[in-house]
Amino acid sequence: MVFDRRSYKRMLINKEAVLYVENKEISCLIRDISEKGVGLIIENQYLSLFSKGTQIDFSFVDFLPFGDEIETAIVRAEGFVRHMEQNGDTLTVGCYIPLSDAVAEYVKHKSVSRILSGREHLTSVQGRTV
Repeated sequence: MVFDRRSYKRMLINKEAVLYVENKEISCLIRDISEKGVGLIIENQYLSLFSKGTQIDFSFVDFLPFGDEIETAIVRAEGFVRHMEQNGDTLTVGCYIPLSDAVAEYVKHKSVSRILSGREHLTSVQGRTV
């Protein structure tokens, strides 16, 4: 059994996002997100922009059920790189998000909507419930 040391559970979302690093705009994929962290997949060509402690800003759009309606969620936050790992042609970047009501609300709403729709199993990452 794998022990997950995280205080906040990660949610797999695989959403396209826009990332701002050192005044550059980069397209990326948000692999997973929690109230205090985000896992990003970025093309290796941007490796030189990242190191531990690098400040990032990101934003993405998602569509969330709200009763019988669909609500558009535009989520923006900033954080700092905590770790990086090269995987073939991509770079996996784990970032800490210090304070973001937008991310916390998004995670809460997304979790509730998954539970209500019976899709709570989609919150696992790498075979672990997170």
